[in-house]
Amino acid sequence: MNLAQITMNSNKHTTLVSAVQGAGMVAKLESEGPFTIFAPTNEAFNKLPKGTVESLMKPESKEKLEGVLSYHIIPGEVDSKKLVDLINSNESKKYTLVTANDGKIDATIEDGKVMLTDANGNKATVTDVDMKGSNGYVHSIDAVLMRK
Repeated sequence: MNLAQITMNSNKHTTLVSAVQGAGMVAKLESEGPFTIFAPTNEAFNKLPKGTVESLMKPESKEKLEGVLSYHIIPGEVDSKKLVDLINSNESKKYTLVTANDGKIDATIEDGKVMLTDANGNKATVTDVDMKGSNGYVHSIDAVLMRK
């Protein structure tokens, strides 16, 4: 199964799947990759300010939606062990991930959990890890990350 199929088969990611379809990004997630997706759960999308998801899903917001989604995709395969190793290998105990649209996300470990911090200082906890697909990994997160 590729990353598109993994998310489509998950009842925790139905909003993400709708967003990926709305942004016309299904083919990207089916492509060879490899990619690592930090996939916001339905609950994560529900935490956004009221009307945000509906606004992003409008046809005229397709480019913005694609930008939000691409910010959650990291080129290359990063499983949870590799991510923890990357964080711990730095003196600062922080590792900066570069996203598919050249954004930056800082990964740290807090209370034994991997935390991701976006460009605005918003944090997401990595919840479910290492859903392995033929073209990469999916890790669930509990918040939607945003670029500046």
